[in-house]
Amino acid sequence: MSDNELELYCLNILENSGQPERVINHCKAVANTAKKLATDLNKKGFDLDVSLCYRAGLLHDVCRTEKRHAEKGKEYLEGLGLFREAEIVAVHMGEEINTEEITEAGIVCLADKLTAGGNTVSIKKRFEPAFKKYAGDAETLALINQRYETAVKLESLVNKYLASGS
Repeated sequence: MSDNELELYCLNILENSGQPERVINHCKAVANTAKKLATDLNKKGFDLDVSLCYRAGLLHDVCRTEKRHAEKGKEYLEGLGLFREAEIVAVHMGEEINTEEITEAGIVCLADKLTAGGNTVSIKKRFEPAFKKYAGDAETLALINQRYETAVKLESLVNKYLASGS
């Protein structure tokens, strides 16, 4: 399949996934942000697969309404033969993302953390509801803090390259 055909296939998977409209809108917004970030970074000399970033962004929450949605999404996509997308979906929450290098997985993770619903927001604004909701749950709060710190580090790394003159 061409990149264009793969993107249409992924959009079809998302739209038929049974996810609520709010999740589908979120996934589309994440995909567009990931595509823009990857395109902009490629203009600075990177060699990111823009189509992969877009496809994985579309599919990152394909199993959002299930417990352990990243793991379930990975399994679901592997069953469809979308192995590269599945690997990104598996780590999009941020716990296993390398914040020292720019990768397609990091781009999708960051795009997700810059998107609340279907809107682009700051990382801080994206995480505020989770910090409030789990304020009394130290274990969950530690995980949220880890994800927040990952997103901040990724954003800093991306911005460093996007701000460079090359």
